[in-house]
Amino acid sequence: MNLGTFALISMVKFLIQRPIAVLMTVLAISVLGALAFLTMPVSLLPDIDIPVIKVKVNYPTTDARNLENIVVRPLRQQLMQVGGLADIESETNDGFSNITLRFSHVTKIEYAYLEVNEKVDAITGQFPREMERPQVIRSKPSDIPVFYISIVPSSTYYQNGKKFGELSEYVQTVVKKRLEQISDVSMVDITGLDYPQITISPKSDKLENMGLDYDDISKAIVRNNISMGNLSFRNGHYIYRLRYKPSVKTVEDLKQVSLGNGSRLFKLEDIADVVLESNPGDGMFLHNNSRAISMAVYKQADARMQDVRLNVGEVIGQLKSSSLDVEYYLERDQTQLLNYSLKNLEQTLFLGILLAMVLLFLFIRQPKLPVIISISIPVSLVISFLFLNLSGLSLNIISLSGLILSVGLMIDNSIIVIDNINQYRLAGQSSFDATITGTNEVIRPLLSSVLTTCAVFVPMIALSGIAGALFFDQAITITLSLMVSLFVSIMVIPVLYHALNKNSPLSSKARLSSPILIFYEKALSFVMRRKVFFTIIFFLLIPLGFLQFSMIKKEKFPPLDQKDLIARIEWNEPLSLNENEFRTRELLSKMSPNAYTTSAYVGKNRFSLSGGERQSVNATMLYLNFDSIVNISELSIGIKSLLSKEFPAAEISFSPSENIFQTIFSPQEVSVKAKFRDHVNQNITSTFVEEIGQQITHSGLYDLNEDSHLTPGYELYPDFDKLLLYNLQLASVISKLEVLFGGSVVDELSSGNRIINIMIRTKKSSIFETIANETVKNDEGINIPLSAVLSFKQVSNLKSIKSDKQGEYFGVSLDNTRLGQEEIEEAVTKSISTLHNTDVSFEGGAYEQDLLFREFAMVLAISLILLYLILAAQFELLLLPFIILIEIAIDISGALFFLYIFESSLNLMSGLGIIVMGGIVINDSIIKVDTIRQVFNSGTPLLDAIYEGGKRRFKPIVMTSLTTILALVPLLFMGGLGVELQIPLALSIIGGLLLGTIVSLFFIPIMFFYFSGKPVQV
Repeated sequence: MNLGTFALISMVKFLIQRPIAVLMTVLAISVLGALAFLTMPVSLLPDIDIPVIKVKVNYPTTDARNLENIVVRPLRQQLMQVGGLADIESETNDGFSNITLRFSHVTKIEYAYLEVNEKVDAITGQFPREMERPQVIRSKPSDIPVFYISIVPSSTYYQNGKKFGELSEYVQTVVKKRLEQISDVSMVDITGLDYPQITISPKSDKLENMGLDYDDISKAIVRNNISMGNLSFRNGHYIYRLRYKPSVKTVEDLKQVSLGNGSRLFKLEDIADVVLESNPGDGMFLHNNSRAISMAVYKQADARMQDVRLNVGEVIGQLKSSSLDVEYYLERDQTQLLNYSLKNLEQTLFLGILLAMVLLFLFIRQPKLPVIISISIPVSLVISFLFLNLSGLSLNIISLSGLILSVGLMIDNSIIVIDNINQYRLAGQSSFDATITGTNEVIRPLLSSVLTTCAVFVPMIALSGIAGALFFDQAITITLSLMVSLFVSIMVIPVLYHALNKNSPLSSKARLSSPILIFYEKALSFVMRRKVFFTIIFFLLIPLGFLQFSMIKKEKFPPLDQKDLIARIEWNEPLSLNENEFRTRELLSKMSPNAYTTSAYVGKNRFSLSGGERQSVNATMLYLNFDSIVNISELSIGIKSLLSKEFPAAEISFSPSENIFQTIFSPQEVSVKAKFRDHVNQNITSTFVEEIGQQITHSGLYDLNEDSHLTPGYELYPDFDKLLLYNLQLASVISKLEVLFGGSVVDELSSGNRIINIMIRTKKSSIFETIANETVKNDEGINIPLSAVLSFKQVSNLKSIKSDKQGEYFGVSLDNTRLGQEEIEEAVTKSISTLHNTDVSFEGGAYEQDLLFREFAMVLAISLILLYLILAAQFELLLLPFIILIEIAIDISGALFFLYIFESSLNLMSGLGIIVMGGIVINDSIIKVDTIRQVFNSGTPLLDAIYEGGKRRFKPIVMTSLTTILALVPLLFMGGLGVELQIPLALSIIGGLLLGTIVSLFFIPIMFFYFSGKPVQV
């Protein structure tokens, strides 16, 4: 007996002799585990860094091309120097641009965020002075609003004479502040407000008669609205403060502003209409086709979602009671998703434990033994919570699914220990001796099986992107729970067994061989007599697995059932906000019978934490919520058909509703995207886009809608010679055009705690009439016709300018084609072969999917190497571990078969399931091979050792496999995001375990026969 064996025997003997001390220790640790469970943070997904930083550039007075050249391109080149940067993309539109920086998942995002800010600060001095500093936004899971609140005026609101502008002021000054006073709320964001604005509409005939111009009105307002701040003067020994009191504080004051022309004086109200009105700006929000205000509520990083929901609901109830004519609706509630997902996972966990216990009672004829094994489950779970809490993990759908997966494995260790003890009692040993001998005999193989299971998770760190970081929680959960279950099975279970059986003889039923065991002995004998035939059958399952791999559907993420979705509409026409609103209402009125709730963000939204996403004034984002689960593909066909009939130029795209899962994984919406670049002229032009569109359309590959990439516009050409001839400043011409076409903000009025813009606006007219009829004053006060110094023509401009590390590109989505990935690349390359200045590259979800599967293959290979090293160390043999590794290759075909017959796909979760299955399925084989070796090494003939080892391990193998499978079965019949994510994983493991059980029972004995010595006549 070596020192290690003696130490193990001494440990087990010591524990058995002190049952009360052991039980009290376990009870104390369980109490700590229960307390840890009650204090664990609860969230939908683990709180991990999202390796994305966004930079928002806002310069409203600049077109896309100038913004790209002056600001975005230099800024992008500056940001490319940030360490750890994997990719950078920018999209520039008229007036704004979004730059997205993606980092490797090992990058410390907090440091990258600081470095990005440093780079922005270093280059900001080169930008135009009037442009505000670019905003840097770090993406975090807590940046997803906990929920949205739609504030809608009731039917009596307008009947009582109230206006929407009053509601906007109430929401800003009362509702927002009340919600932000809640300790669990970090911020409340608002869009859809009406903003107060003073509009001055000059009377053209009176202006002309009095010899005045728009510029005179502007100068008069600025002259009377001066704020000099505080001045100080000294009078003897005293210093006094002198404050200038502005003469313009209200709309009435503004009406009394004086203007002069020579000796004649006029009041502003004599020559213009001055009105205080509400203006939605360049965007509005609709709830169920009614004008409303949308609020996004964000929680503190350490706050529980349920607490935020409860506290906000209490404040909303108080607001409702004080304002009866305003309704509040909660939308996109993440707390409901969290509660639903966690509740279903908890039910699945409970049902799995219950099914496993029922199986134990049916399989083991001694009533005390199932009770002992059943105790190991709650004890292992509770103690696991203690270590999970100490590890800093939260209770989320990933860690909970890891616990579900661990339930069957927790029982496995206890079943093996008790069954082995029982074997020695059946051989005639006392309860005390059988407990010591039976436990010590399986400690090493149990430790080896736990290590092999844990080893499959180590290579998961090799997965790129967020997936490897996210499933770290699942790996840690399974590893900790397995270590705890090993501790319970070798230190607690033997003590309970001896305490309950030391004075109880074995029942007569326990000594009888079950019919199932007798059947197995006959079946094993049948197989061993036909070893070659069954060896060929088992090895044929490996190429069958390759065949199934080629047939099964492959995707990056499993599809999720949805009750809501986001639809983004691009009208592809230069619409005003009013026309956009009209079209949106028309569309919603025809869709509403199908949707339970509809919300529409018409034009631009003013959410400050919109993640950098912006839409133009002629675009709309719809949020559609349904009573039941919807099929997005079928729904999208109907909506697209409806939209194409009414507005043929419009395009619509669909995506899942925003939640933490979508933000973390951020799957590519486009499977294959072609990026075209002009390597001669680095700038992408409308002519280049038209050429690419013609080539792709003529090739028959794709019917490119150029309206989705180009937008009509006009270009003005000043005649500088005539400007000089007429002594006219270009700035005066531009100022006049701003007033004529868009309205010009000339000043601001401070009224209480509000800043109100003062705008001069004229009646709208076409560009032709404006240039032909309007005049502008030169430096000498003479009116010069605009048509004398300006000309214009209609042009097509790029709707947006997209760039990446290599520069500008024109991107085309090729998802609508029915060709394969390689066929698309070949067809596109051939279609542009005549354009010698054009290069093309490809990217998209299909390429990310290929990368993911290559990484999974690498992870599987590393796992197999680790498994071999562990098994070789245990058996002290280099050849014998290959018996068990061959089993994994066979069992993979069982996993793929289950995915295929249940119409699932090979994705991130099912791939993870296959890797995990590889670590689980060999546990039974490790114990069986170890048992056969011990019997064989004791001098028993090879075939007799195989039969005896198979007989001893038949019941544990069947029971451990069935308990693990039954713990996962409830996942197949439950719903919710957490469960839907785990279904492909469960199918992979169940399919692999079912086949793996047969392999362990029959294939392993054949392989042991071939690998362990000279064949013996059967």
